[in-house]
Amino acid sequence: MPPITKEFLNQWIADKGMTQVEFGELVGWDKYAIHGVLSGKRKIKAPEQRLLNLLIFGKLPHGYAKADTTLEFSNNE
Repeated sequence: MPPITKEFLNQWIADKGMTQVEFGELVGWDKYAIHGVLSGKRKIKAPEQRLLNLLIFGKLPHGYAKADTTLEFSNNE
């Protein structure tokens, strides 16, 4: 997956009708981190990139298996 850029993130936040503070609360960033990332003064770290891809696109990083959500029951259940 290509890295999420500050331009993409700014546009995504605007498209969702969020404020920067609301987005920060969603991802757990304080106002300094939000400003740094969205202004380009702070790079989005690799773990943050993975979490943002999961949030925005619903995509797990390559190589991660999807969780098996099926439940197995015995004949008595």
